[in-house]
Amino acid sequence: MYCVDQEYGQAAAGYMLATEGQGKGYATESLKALTGLA
Repeated sequence: MYCVDQEYGQAAAGYMLATEGQGKGYATESLKALTGLA
């Protein structure tokens, strides 16, 4: 997570996965967990 703007309650998140990790929902699940922290 980066570019955190506490005044507006916004942030940016990025991810990279190895080819063998793609298509398994890992990034989706991780981003859902992050948004649950907001």
